[in-house]
Amino acid sequence: MKSAAWLLGGVLLLAGQQEPSPTGLIRTGPPIPETASPLRKALLLLRQDRTLEARQELTVLLKSHPADAEIHYQIARSYLMDFYAGKDRATSRLSLGFAMEALATAIRRNPDHVNALKAKSVIHARAELLYYDPDLAYAMAARVARLEPNAHEYLVSLSEWLSGEVRFTGESAHRVPHDPLLGLDRSMGLLEKVMDGAMPLSGEESAAYFLMAKALARRGNFAESIPYSKKALRRAVDDNQRMEVLREMGTSYYRMGDFAESARQFYQALQVRHNSIDQWLLHVATSQMKGAAPPLPASVLFPAAAPAIDPARPPLLEFENIAAQLGVDRMDGNGACAWGDYDGDGRIDLALAGSGTFLALYRNEGARFKEVTVQAGLANVPSGYSLNFIDYDNDGKLDLYISMNGWSGPMRNRLFRNMGSGRFQDVSKASGADDPGSGFVSLWGDLDNDGFLDLVVANGVLKDGSVPQVYRNNGDGTFRKTTIESGIKEPPSFGAIGIALGDYDRDGDLDILINGLDTAPNRLYRNEGNWRFAEVARQAGLVQPPHNGFVCFFFGRIASPAPLSFASAFRNICAIEAFRRRRHERQPDAGPELGSGPFQARTCAFGLSKRNWRSPLAGICPSGFSR
Repeated sequence: MKSAAWLLGGVLLLAGQQEPSPTGLIRTGPPIPETASPLRKALLLLRQDRTLEARQELTVLLKSHPADAEIHYQIARSYLMDFYAGKDRATSRLSLGFAMEALATAIRRNPDHVNALKAKSVIHARAELLYYDPDLAYAMAARVARLEPNAHEYLVSLSEWLSGEVRFTGESAHRVPHDPLLGLDRSMGLLEKVMDGAMPLSGEESAAYFLMAKALARRGNFAESIPYSKKALRRAVDDNQRMEVLREMGTSYYRMGDFAESARQFYQALQVRHNSIDQWLLHVATSQMKGAAPPLPASVLFPAAAPAIDPARPPLLEFENIAAQLGVDRMDGNGACAWGDYDGDGRIDLALAGSGTFLALYRNEGARFKEVTVQAGLANVPSGYSLNFIDYDNDGKLDLYISMNGWSGPMRNRLFRNMGSGRFQDVSKASGADDPGSGFVSLWGDLDNDGFLDLVVANGVLKDGSVPQVYRNNGDGTFRKTTIESGIKEPPSFGAIGIALGDYDRDGDLDILINGLDTAPNRLYRNEGNWRFAEVARQAGLVQPPHNGFVCFFFGRIASPAPLSFASAFRNICAIEAFRRRRHERQPDAGPELGSGPFQARTCAFGLSKRNWRSPLAGICPSGFSR
């Protein structure tokens, strides 16, 4: 340390004694050429992040050139820079609003302003920015593609977005609203332009081949996707690309029923780099092969032993798949189902939803189910992620409510009234229950104890600004939204997937639990009567660290009158919590006191403290329970 201090002091001393160098020894580069442009000063200010000064300069220019689209675009850029750099959410949101106004003006002044079209399309494509409109985003992006047909990198990025989870509205007799095929087909058209126009073996061409393989596979065209995967594999430049292509190709072979070839692709991916995902996929593929399993090195075998079952003490629950026998083995993708005796014949019937499919209704005929979707008046009804058989009008017949697939974007929910004789009538708009948000869970319960079921919907799956809503049943077949006036004030940035209804405080009315999505906190709204709710999560002890909450429930344990709540995590490492409601008298199994509210965390006590629940190795259902 002393030597370092001495050295530093010596350097400073020499710097103070240094004489100016002779002018002839100073080397400078040639003068930097300056672009003559009225925008020059403002652009230099933007490069230095001096956005306010840049806007002042641009505003002066705008007075003499009000129709100049480029000036409006640069004003938008200045606000976008403030938006992305901002730390205060309210101020950032204001900056984004001003940016959108300036971009809209730029496009009005010049409908072919490519940079303004690109910027606005990106904002409309991102749900969390609260301007989500995928159809408008695609229209603008498609215009850019026509204006710049050789912008291959942009076309590749656009194609990747189109073939993702985004859904586009296009309703017809053959395609559901928010049909995934719309985006996939649009993506494939753009990818063909890149493959036919890009430099051979360029990064854009390689990416286009791989994205085409993925798009075809997502459409179900597995055989057609494989040649594109093979071309992408020959062009892969690093291990990550090779593994991704091999995994995609292995999945296509698996879907074609060629399990041996599928296993070979997953095995090759393991040779590139050992990883648990391809290890599990190899296990899945080899388990489908007929005959003895192929000899494989122990290092690639998935370490999962078959459960040992004592014949003398068989499991209490054992399930057998009988869907095909009963005629309900429909390929739905992932979706929801609802059970209920809609026709009053004493047998439980079934409604099925899926992804990118129409709803299906199956009538229980005893030995088998019969699809009666068309006869019931439910033809061409899009699927949702929550189906409810409920009697909302108290006429003794089960009606059907559908909360649409919020992952696909905002879309109005549907309510079908049971008219008797096996027929349903769409009363969505007339009833006022057609909530327009990006929904997920829909729940029904009598929140005011008037004998009629009220409705609660979890909205904001995409963080698109839609919020959970509460609808009061007026008792005359109509509903009224009472969310804000009831004291439920949800920030647009929170969103929700999981909502639960339950009387946690045993005061005779239903309370509302909302599981915190992403970094949002849990919210517990206590029902105080007369359509007033108070948020009491912290007082009740239901606070968790950020856990990206998924579904949640209230439930009770046998021999314990105290209700519980259950909140499951999604996507990240497990943050599953079971909260046991405290009793006034401590119970022998209560364990240590945790927190000061009526609930305490009991995760470990209930054996729910598993880690990494959403790992592909665990085989976990969306609800968080192991299959």
